[in-house]
Amino acid sequence: HGPELLVCDEPLSGLDPIGRREIIELLRGLAAAGTNILISSHVLHEVTALTENIVLLHRGRVLAQGSVPDIRKLLTRYPRRVELVAATPRRLATQLIAWDIVRSVEVRGDEPAGGTVVVETYDIDRFQREMTRLAAATPFGIRRLESVDAGLEAVFDYLVG
Repeated sequence: HGPELLVCDEPLSGLDPIGRREIIELLRGLAAAGTNILISSHVLHEVTALTENIVLLHRGRVLAQGSVPDIRKLLTRYPRRVELVAATPRRLATQLIAWDIVRSVEVRGDEPAGGTVVVETYDIDRFQREMTRLAAATPFGIRRLESVDAGLEAVFDYLVG
């Protein structure tokens, strides 16, 4: 019947993978056709799979709204956490702790196969630029770099924390 507004409370709850995919496709099709859709869900990674426009509510109060990256950028008082998997994690950590944009560095595992370096920084953009330069100049054997607290659940935790 082509509603202007569709309100969905936990629309993916209890569905098998095929049912989930069908509902996601249905909601995306309705949105593309111009239907406004309000989705209520506590499974935040599902919300990000459905839309880029988020409104975070907690106890009846709007905490933030916008895209996940935009909301995360509002949280400048909180450091960003980055995990790097490297062949030589202690050597890498020694370099990183000297940077003025790095708040803390933790090494997890330092085996012959390598380990993980967890870094907290207040300037994620500059950190990523500097990390690119460092990785190109010095062979630390970096296999993965991931900003682990950029998702919606981490943002919500920061806001209600």
